[in-house]
Amino acid sequence: MAKFKCEVIRYTEDKGNRKAAAIFGVDESNIRLWQKHKPAISGCEASRKKFTGPKKRRFPETDGAVFVFFHERHKTGLFVSYDLLREEAIKKARSLNIPRSRFKASKGWVIRFMRWMGLALQRRTTISQKLPKDFEQKLLNYQWYITNLRKMGNFLMGQMANADETTIYLDMQPNCTE
Repeated sequence: MAKFKCEVIRYTEDKGNRKAAAIFGVDESNIRLWQKHKPAISGCEASRKKFTGPKKRRFPETDGAVFVFFHERHKTGLFVSYDLLREEAIKKARSLNIPRSRFKASKGWVIRFMRWMGLALQRRTTISQKLPKDFEQKLLNYQWYITNLRKMGNFLMGQMANADETTIYLDMQPNCTE
């Protein structure tokens, strides 16, 4: 409690850290920390136990921009990754003239950012969970394209081969979604 910490700080001013640590049963490192934060400790309620709480973010403009970027990409069904979020954060920080020494957007920053904002990246379990809505139209367009290539190149059917073991994705699905 703050009352106890104020008492320890007052005692250390008269007798020293080592003696206060022995009498009050507190580590000297804690006493030094409390002395460092003396104005905050003495300026609060005596019954207050902790000095933590909602922390103000260091660069709220950058966080907000990355949050908006995430939701725009998700809304349009585009791929989202940690690296993409890092790049967007760095781009926004540079546009705000925040030096690299103060904001690096590390992978750890992205993980904490996702936790702070309540976001998550989810992996698709398989690519073929659902066929695209316009699957039949895409298949017809592909057949039309191949037929036109054959006619334009004046190929005979015997000159064409079937590569049935080669996978051709007509519509690549992203790996991560929200």
